[in-house]
Amino acid sequence: MATAQKQQIVEDLAKKMVAAKAIILTDFTGMDVLSISELRKKCRQAGVEYKVVKNTLTKRAARGTAYEPLVADLDGPTALALSSTDEVTAARVINDFRREHELPVIKFGLVEGKVLKPKEVQRLASLPSKEVLLAQFAGALKRPLASLSYALTYKLRQLACALEEVKKTKTQ
Repeated sequence: MATAQKQQIVEDLAKKMVAAKAIILTDFTGMDVLSISELRKKCRQAGVEYKVVKNTLTKRAARGTAYEPLVADLDGPTALALSSTDEVTAARVINDFRREHELPVIKFGLVEGKVLKPKEVQRLASLPSKEVLLAQFAGALKRPLASLSYALTYKLRQLACALEEVKKTKTQ
C-alpha cells in the first residue's frame, strides 16, 4: 500500500475515532468471509461502521487523541466497530452477533475515552434503549405525584361525605 494511501486511511480513521461515541475492538480470528460480511451488514443497518484496520495504522490514527494510551498495546488481528450515534449500539450489535456465532471476541471497548473490559461491553449491550430508560425515569417521577394526588382527593371526598351526612342529619 502506498504511503499516501496509508496517510489517507490514518486521517479518515482519526476523524472517525474522534467523532465516535463508542468504539468496540474485536478479534475476528476464526471468522470466515461470509460471517464478517454478515456482521458488517448488521452493523451498517444499525449505523455502526465495522472496519478491519492494521494495528499500526490504528495506533497512528489514535496519536494525539484521548485514545492514544489505550491502543498502545494493541496486538493481533483487530477490527473496530465505530458508533457515532450513541454509546450502546455498537456493543449491542457485536454482542447480538456473538450470541449467534460465538465470534468475534471482544478485546475491549472505548466509550467517551473510558476503557471497558469485555464483560463491561456485554453489560453495556444489555442496557435498555434510551427511550425505554427515559420512560422508566418518567414513570418513577410520576408515581409519587400520583400517590399524593390520590391521597389528597381521597381526603377531600371523605370531607365532602362527612359534610353531606351532617346536612342530612340537620334536615331530619
